[in-house]
This record gives sequence, structure tokens and C-alpha cells, in this order.
Amino acid sequence: MLSLCHMHARIMDAMARDGPPVMYATWSHPTGMSNDQNSLVSIFLNRVEDSPDRAALLTKRNGEFVETTWRELHVLAFNAARRLVALGVSPGDRVALICENRLEWIVADLAIQLACAVNVPLNVALTLKQVADLIEHSEAKLVFASPAVATDSLRGLLPTECQLIDIRLISEDAYKLEAQASGFKRADDIRQSAVEYWQPDQLTTILYTSGTTGHPKGVMLSQQNLVSNTQSKIAAHQFDDADVRLGVLPLSHIFARTCDWYVTLLTGSRLALAESRLTFFEDCRAVRPTYLNAVPYFYDKCHRELVARGNADTTGALCELLGGRMRCCLSGGAPLSRNLTDFFWRQNVPLVEGFGLTETSPVVCDCTLAAHRPGSVGRPIPGVEVRLTGDGELLTRGPHVMLGYFKDQQATDDVIRDDWLYTGDLAEIDDDGFISIVGRKKELIITAGGQNVSPVYLESLLNSDPWVLQSMVVGDRRNFLAALIAPDFGMLRQEIGNDATADSDLVGRPCVHEEFEKRIASALADVARYEQVRKFVLLTEPFSVQNDEITTKGSLRRAVVAAHFADEIEGMYNV
Repeated sequence: MLSLCHMHARIMDAMARDGPPVMYATWSHPTGMSNDQNSLVSIFLNRVEDSPDRAALLTKRNGEFVETTWRELHVLAFNAARRLVALGVSPGDRVALICENRLEWIVADLAIQLACAVNVPLNVALTLKQVADLIEHSEAKLVFASPAVATDSLRGLLPTECQLIDIRLISEDAYKLEAQASGFKRADDIRQSAVEYWQPDQLTTILYTSGTTGHPKGVMLSQQNLVSNTQSKIAAHQFDDADVRLGVLPLSHIFARTCDWYVTLLTGSRLALAESRLTFFEDCRAVRPTYLNAVPYFYDKCHRELVARGNADTTGALCELLGGRMRCCLSGGAPLSRNLTDFFWRQNVPLVEGFGLTETSPVVCDCTLAAHRPGSVGRPIPGVEVRLTGDGELLTRGPHVMLGYFKDQQATDDVIRDDWLYTGDLAEIDDDGFISIVGRKKELIITAGGQNVSPVYLESLLNSDPWVLQSMVVGDRRNFLAALIAPDFGMLRQEIGNDATADSDLVGRPCVHEEFEKRIASALADVARYEQVRKFVLLTEPFSVQNDEITTKGSLRRAVVAAHFADEIEGMYNV
């Protein structure tokens, strides 16, 4: 198998050629949807009928995991759906859902679909202004929010016609008894309406993802997108109803929603929702999961924990750390380091990697226990087609590809052409169909936590400060963002006085560094926590055309800048 360096070189060579042939690689097995499995609502109703008293969810209550059966989930979801209908939610209306992982998130997702509405999940890491902007863009009629978000501050930012509901209401015992309340439909009416309403191509959810301009785009996914991708994921891995998953990723992201929640729904297995990142190891011991979907951050956390305990080389230590029953760990959302993969396999805990996008529901390809290769993100899952363009960009088509971007036809047309989705990722496919991602055409940082970040947008905010002449945000595959800042020394001296000190001495002053900390924090006050710049280096010279660091029109040559300042960048992460 070619090394990543050799693969990258071959991709670059291909990009330099004129009129190269298009490369195809298809590993597809069409996945159809039977009449009783063509919507998540139908699947849920069948699940309740087949195994009503089987545990579906495990969630923390007073420090202990408590089971919720499919029957109990059914009662909660139908009562919440009645409440939505009573509050005026009609078929096709958008309902925003902003909440950390908890029982109520699952109940709300089911209730929104039972009410024939569109779920718009938002990340709790967003600022209130970002939340309000996305709610306004989605034209949501109602918002389910966790207590920390359902505040007067958010209410004041929302359109007057948008209702804000504390999500805790949908699981309170008193609320379960409101079936006879005024305005509620009978359960049979809701059930029949939902079953008839949901067709394969019906818009089901809108998920907002960062674009290269920094303006989030609303990815529209249908029932077919979600159900087919879940079915294909199950077929690829041969999951069954005996599995227990520990959900550590936010359900507002499609990775967790499809691969944790909907896989649980379709297989009738169990999903335990971790209380938080801080309780990860404690929760593993309590629920003893058999499968884990996570981003590289969590697998790196496992390695660091064992190193700290001094037993990283002890056979069985990793399996014990993860509860003792782990059959397989699956990684996505960000590139996985080879060293980490090798460590897990040496510890007899298989760790395999996959690849996908929000726009693909999300899984395009996966390594599995039966078919995996180091450095590869696997083969396409059943029903998914892939191919490479002449310049090495990975394209995909099939029932997993989104309907488009909400209220943005131009952006949709830019990425979907002749039914093929252009991923923006450079890849190579070997003779056995295994895919390796070797780079990205689009300017987008993916952190070690799997968060998509637009550096261009953050840089525009930083550069708006008069003390900042230029900036470059870094953090791809890292645990946090950092930045190279070229100060505007003219403005800096104007504010602190006409100082004759050399530029290198000036940026070394603690008071100057502290002032830049404040200015960076102010410039990024309205972005999410994972978009904050935690460390920075002040440069003594700006990026220049002469040094090939910027183009003649002022665009950053990121690879060149990163190479020129490699020591400074590494220094920010090695402290």
C-alpha cells in the first residue's frame, strides 16, 4: 500500500496534468426500503410493537444509569407530539432543538417527526446570537431548548411568533398525563397522519454546517437519506440487537444521530448517553459498551489516560478502561493518526476509521472488522457509489446524498452536479476499493474533536481589529485553535505612544500580549467555544508576496505560511 506521502504526490501530479481521465471506483449494493421500513416513524412504531418492554435507552439520573423501554419512549414521544400539535405546529413546520445529550433529545426527535415537522438540531456550543440567527434562518415555529439555553436572553433574540419551550417539560410525570388536555389529537390520529405523511423524499431535518465563508449552510436530509444510510451502516458492520453503544458525541451532529441513535432504533439494541466528556471512563465502566462511535479526541484521551496510569503497555488495560466488552471502536469526523490506530490494535481493541459528511447523512465509507487497512477510511458502504475526478477529488452519489442546502440553490448547484456530490476532499482508491483521504480542496479546519471550522471567517473577524494587520488560524487535527498574528505596528504605536523600541522587542512586552488577548477575545465574542483562538504568536513581519506567503490579490498561501512558521505553530501546541 502506498504511503500517504506517495499518495499525496500522485494526486498532485494528477492535478498538474491537462485533461486527465476520470477515475471510477464503485462498490455499491442498492439498499431498498420496504413499505413498513420507509420512514423512521414506521420503524419506531414497529419497534414498539415488537419489543415494547425491551430497554432502548440508558440515561443518567441522580448519578446512576436508568433504563427507558421502547414502550415508555412511545408514551413520552406521543404526548410530546400532541403538545406540538396543540401549540400550532403543522406538517412541514420547522422545530428547532437545542439541547445536550439526554433522554429529552431523543423524545423530541421522535415527537417532531410524529407531528410531521422538520427537526432543526443546533449545537449547545453555539452562542445565543448564533442560535438566534440559525433559528431565524430556518424559520422555526417553535424551539425546544435545555434549561441553560431556554432563557429570557434567548427569548429576547427570537422572532415574536417563535415559541420557546423548556425541553424538561416533555419528560415530567405530570406532563405524561395530559393526553386528555384541550386541543390534543388522539394518539391514533397522530400515528396515522405521520405514517401517511412521511415519504422517502420528504424533508426531515435541517442541519447547519460551517462553510468556507463562515456562513453556516442548512443541509436538508430526507427520510430516505437517514434510513438508507442507517441500513447500509448496519449491513456493513453486521450490528445486532445485543449491542450496547455509549453515545459521547452530540446528537445535534449527524454522526451520532445516524450511527448511534438511528442504528439503535433500527436494530433494537441499546444506547447509553454519556453524562459528559468528563465522565467518559466512569460511564464506560457502568454500561460496558460493545461499540463506540467517537472522534479522535476520545481515542487520544484513552491513550493519555493509560500513559498517566503507567500501564499503556499492559495487555488488556485498554479493554478494561472501556468497560471490558468493547468489540470495536469506530472513528470519524477528523483524521485519525496511525500511531493511535496501532496502539488500539496492539491492545486488542480494534479501532477502525470511516469517512463522511453532513451532506451524505453522513457515512460514505467505512473500515470494518472484516475489511480494514491502516491509513484507509474503508470501502463505500452498501448503496453508495464513489469516483475520483481527474484532479483527485472524491465524488459520491446514492440515496445518502442530501436534498440540498436550505434556501441556497446556488450553493447546492456548486456541490451537486449530475447527481454527484463533490466532497472537496482529495482521495486515492486502491485496487481493492479502499479509500484514503490525502487532503482537502476546500479551506476548512476539522479539529481533533470533529468540529468544522472556517478559518477564513475567523480571520475576517480578527483582521477587523485595528491592531491586527493579518492573521492565519490553524488547528487542523488539533484539540484547539491557534493563530499567527501580524500586528499593524503603526496602529499599535499610535495607541501606546511613539515608541522607538524594535518591533521584536515590542511584541515581547507582556502588556502588549495581554492587550492582544483582550482584542482577540472581543473579535471572537460571538462565535462558538470550539471556534475560539486559545493561543497565538505575534509576528514581527507581515505575510508577503515576496515570500510567497500571499497571492497578489492578498489570499493566504496556507501551506507556505505553515511551513515558514512551523516552529512557532508547534510551539503553541507543545507547551
